[in-house]
Order: sequence, then C-alpha cells, then structure tokens
Amino acid sequence: MINMVAFFSWILISCAYLRFRAAMRAQGVDRSTLPYVSRFGKPGAYLCIIYFTAIGFLNGFNVFFPGQWSVSDFLTAYIGTLLFAVLYIGHKLTVGRRDAWVIPAGEVDLFRAHEEPIVAETVSLDAEISHTGSSIWKRVIGKRGK
Repeated sequence: MINMVAFFSWILISCAYLRFRAAMRAQGVDRSTLPYVSRFGKPGAYLCIIYFTAIGFLNGFNVFFPGQWSVSDFLTAYIGTLLFAVLYIGHKLTVGRRDAWVIPAGEVDLFRAHEEPIVAETVSLDAEISHTGSSIWKRVIGKRGK
C-alpha cells in the first residue's frame, strides 16, 4: 500500500505540473520568467504518469497467474488504489461537490497567491530582526547585540 501511495504521489505531481504549464500557456506567461526551467518537463511528466500507472497496475499482477491467487496478496497490492479512488470520489461527491473538478487553465491564479505570503513573511522577519537589534548569527548562537 505504501508503494501505491508513492505512485499516486508522483502521478498527481506530474498532473499538477501539466496543469501548471497549461495555465501558463493559457495566460501567456513565458517559461523563461521562471527561476528554473526543466529541459524534460512535459515529456518527463507524461512519462512519469505512464510509468507509475503501469507499475501500479502490475504491482500485484502475479496473483492473476494460474495457481497464484491469494486474496491477501491481491488486497495488499491493490487496496491502496481502491482506497484512493473511494476517498477522492467520496470527497468530491460530498464535501467538495461545489468545487470544480478541474479549474480552467485561463482562470488559475498564477500570481496573487504567490506574492502575498512572501510579502507578509518578509515584513514580519524584517520587523523581528530590527526589533532584536542583533544579527541572525548572534541569535542562532544565543548572543545578544549591544
């Protein structure tokens, strides 16, 4: 089950990356404005989705061979997939029923959500440093400035 969680994590990270790239393209944001640009971004994401989906399905495939069937092995291999599907779809049909299943690429907020926390964090850190009157190094080692 732990393997399946890791597989789903990588699949969903790749899906999020592809949606991010679609939002950038829809809003006319150039990739060169990013601090880091991967050479194999989109192909790598697609390859990751294909690879981990295949590995996930083949995870416990040996139980399907004649004479190898075991309920315990089957559940160990595939209960994570079933649990993920039930929890995700259950959430979307109950608590998250008003939320969109997928946000349209043109409506994704690429800027505002990134700027506000950084500004607030910088202001509070600057105020804390100026308030104490000591350098970060002195605070780390426990000495106060004069």
